[in-house]
Amino acid sequence: MANPSVKIGLALGGGGARGLAHIWAIKAIEELGLEVNVISGTSIGAMIGAAHASGMSGDDLLIYVQEKLKNTAKIVSQIFSASPSDLVDLLNPFKPALLNGETLLDILLPNQVVNDFSELKIPLKIITTNYYEGSEFIITKGNLGLAITASAAIPAVFRPVIMDGNIYIDGAYCNPVPYSTILDDCDFSIAINVNGRPIKPKKSTKKSNKTSVFIPTSKDVLYASNQLMQNRIMEERLCHSAPDIYMHAPIDKFKVMDFHKAQEILEATKPMKDALKREITLILGL
Repeated sequence: MANPSVKIGLALGGGGARGLAHIWAIKAIEELGLEVNVISGTSIGAMIGAAHASGMSGDDLLIYVQEKLKNTAKIVSQIFSASPSDLVDLLNPFKPALLNGETLLDILLPNQVVNDFSELKIPLKIITTNYYEGSEFIITKGNLGLAITASAAIPAVFRPVIMDGNIYIDGAYCNPVPYSTILDDCDFSIAINVNGRPIKPKKSTKKSNKTSVFIPTSKDVLYASNQLMQNRIMEERLCHSAPDIYMHAPIDKFKVMDFHKAQEILEATKPMKDALKREITLILGL
């Protein structure tokens, strides 16, 4: 029997399309008859967290993703073939980034997500990084869409976001899985890491002049190096404090921008729902 008096905090980490796995964490909690009482999110975690905090259930999110992203050709076209005003050349030194994060947000964010933090049904903390101060910045009020865009602004991929005269970039550069921001606000904390690690191909398809070692593209190196750095940050953070449950989603084979593989990501990560239910049941004695 679920204990309704337990105040649950849920921290959802960054990882691009791999963050669709967060839906299973929400479903696991709901299927046990429990509710999330406070949420923190970085990047895609901020997006999923905002949707749940706006009132969308795990089932709502699952249906939305399956319907929205089932047409893979259309979603790829929307993300990568927007108007010239929305996309800029990554190699152009006079342009700040490749994609406009607000454009991606408009494509992916459900209409049910509210416009302002004050309208949320569950308290939400969105993590971003103050570019010039090099420090974590937690957003808890104001324009929700702008906060999510800032939290997901991967350098050299998305444009930085300007708010109140400050420049903000991806929150993962300070706090990739932001459980530390909710430990004092809950009785029981759950954190989900959707960072991946590069997988070495079984057979080489590209060769250098001297070896047969696979050489990744510069784009793959950019994304993977970010993930490696973020996992290292979390290793250090876990040495100082830890949530009650810290779970890695099985997402290594997927890439940051694999939104066109939404169904594959959901299928591959579905087992984490039951795994999380078992851990919660064991620890809380449900």
